Amino acid sequence: MKGVLFFTASFLFLTMRHVAVLGEDSDKSEKKVLAFEEAFLEDAEYIMDYQNFHIDDNIRNLWCATFRRHGSGPGNLIVKYIYEGQTEMGSADITFSSTGSGKHNEAGVSNATPKKFQVLNTDEEPYILLYANDAECMVVSVPKMKPIGEAGTFRKKGVNKPYCVILKRFYHQQDLKAQEDCRQYYLRECYPYRSHIVNNTQCTTYQYGNE
Repeated sequence: MKGVLFFTASFLFLTMRHVAVLGEDSDKSEKKVLAFEEAFLEDAEYIMDYQNFHIDDNIRNLWCATFRRHGSGPGNLIVKYIYEGQTEMGSADITFSSTGSGKHNEAGVSNATPKKFQVLNTDEEPYILLYANDAECMVVSVPKMKPIGEAGTFRKKGVNKPYCVILKRFYHQQDLKAQEDCRQYYLRECYPYRSHIVNNTQCTTYQYGNE
């Protein structure tokens, strides 16, 4: 069950309400804004890379998780979770909305199945896209009630930065510069609690998808 608690990072989503995105426009770089569903490409697989909402030194190297969005109907969020080499598949409904910025920068998750994946569901607060570098990676804030264990104790002390996860596009020829941009944003803007890099080797070994 400890491993399952990591799903609270799962998505993918406190106080920051704007999305800053760096993208390439012809031969120059300019700032632009992406909606959540633009940064989270349909049918592209994203792997959780960093997270700071749950720290457990005993199991940090035993798990990984990936997420894929397919269509707009029920079960359109497909989740793969690997713990000590054992793969579990699940699904949930994901919908996008806006805080008023003109772009959909929030995501709500509901109806997660199987039951053990219900920690992904959002209640009062959504997951919020804080930053994205094109569709290569995303920094997503986690609802403030998601941090657990030691991380949860800091939540009660009036933390003024969000707990976050990094989701990066999962394929063989990755954009390392874009991923580093996301990592630097995460280190600068998210709560400076200890962070764990997820064991992505397991998901690389058991990769699925079309990429």
